[in-house]
Amino acid sequence: MNSTFHPVSSYQTWICGLARDYVDAFLAALPATAAGPDVFNRLGELKSRVDVFQHVWDERFIKSLEPGGFCRE
Repeated sequence: MNSTFHPVSSYQTWICGLARDYVDAFLAALPATAAGPDVFNRLGELKSRVDVFQHVWDERFIKSLEPGGFCRE
């Protein structure tokens, strides 16, 4: 988060992409259906959490970053 106060670098862009790649890999590792009784819908909860993360990441966090960084006032 401290890096958001500095101008965007290629390293920071790579790190942001890597964070998103980890979440995408986590989603890909989840089974399509539960292997046994999933009475608490844990699989559905995990998939929903990934959806929320991806939405917040793409629509809020990434779009909020300023190319020149934020100022510390």
